[in-house]
Amino acid sequence: MTFPFSFGEFWRWKLAAENKTSHILSLENIDTAYNKLSVTMQKWQWTRPFGIEKLASGLRRSLTNIQKTYNQLRQYSLLEIEEIPDNLLKDVWHEIGSIKTFGKNSSGYYLVMGATKPLMFLWGQTPAFDSVVRKRMPKFGMTGLTSDYWSFEAWKKVLVKLKENLEQQHGLIEFLRTTSQKEYNTTQIVPYGQFIDLYYWARPCC
Repeated sequence: MTFPFSFGEFWRWKLAAENKTSHILSLENIDTAYNKLSVTMQKWQWTRPFGIEKLASGLRRSLTNIQKTYNQLRQYSLLEIEEIPDNLLKDVWHEIGSIKTFGKNSSGYYLVMGATKPLMFLWGQTPAFDSVVRKRMPKFGMTGLTSDYWSFEAWKKVLVKLKENLEQQHGLIEFLRTTSQKEYNTTQIVPYGQFIDLYYWARPCC
């Protein structure tokens, strides 16, 4: 229903646009990235209860603000989550999270889907954590994961737990790499977060 504004189409464009010296938020690509992402997020109902016109300036500003951070973050996959400097993750969490709250807050609590859905498209290493995924995913002994608002610490801890789950299931990482090769003709960047998101979104509840 979202074609051509699907994850797969966005990811193929990202893979084609990025190399060692250029990325989708580079000066030569950021206009295209914003145009593609703004329409895609509206199609994926990220903008609710607002229209994209209410969030457009914030989205554009945040994409500009994370250009340098994204260039570093894109070098890491979910499998390396514990190696990623906290300042990189915090920067994208506050910048993207603040779009739908119309400002940053010192507590770091934001609408989790508001922060993670754009990041799933841009980075590929986090699920989007909409209400369906939050209900069906493991809770890892944590409280509050079904709520709309998460802290930065909760988001990172869940990513670490998801990475551990991947490593504990024999052959799963290789399966996802094979899937990436079939779908995107590369294993250099595997969108582990999106694959996880799709699994829990499609998984029968309970």
